[in-house]
Amino acid sequence: MQEFIEYFNHASLSLKQITTELQTSLFDLGIKNIKSPIRKIVELVELFDMYDSLKLLDFEHWDLKTISLDALNKIQNWQNACDNLRINYPYVYSITLQQFSEELLTWEQNIKKVFKIQQGKFAILDTNFIRKHSDKLPDINTTHTVILSYSPMSRPNNHKIKIELG
Repeated sequence: MQEFIEYFNHASLSLKQITTELQTSLFDLGIKNIKSPIRKIVELVELFDMYDSLKLLDFEHWDLKTISLDALNKIQNWQNACDNLRINYPYVYSITLQQFSEELLTWEQNIKKVFKIQQGKFAILDTNFIRKHSDKLPDINTTHTVILSYSPMSRPNNHKIKIELG
């Protein structure tokens, strides 16, 4: 394949031009080498771009910076792209691709379970807002799903400990 690309680097590669035997290892080879010409195959370009973005998610430890509607939409787009790939090119759907898809699906389900994601508004409150506008918290709670990160929850306790120790 490398020789083909060297001679015909202006031509677009397509899965239609690649034997089914070679298709089975394409995704795995493409994720092992980000400079691989495999990443330029027309039907896989978008999938590799999504993979590069989604692999940054930490499946073990959640970071509120990565938990967003955008991340959940990316996962949905990933699942749609994988479904299309599985239907149109079933040999490309490797074990690695399947395992990554399953990890994403599990992560998404756990996020939805913990946060009970629903249609509506969310309010992510920081310590300063809570201190300055504590009188508004009951109103916000009735109109929004309130999310407090670990930091605002721990700061009042640290402040309380400092006052007690004097």
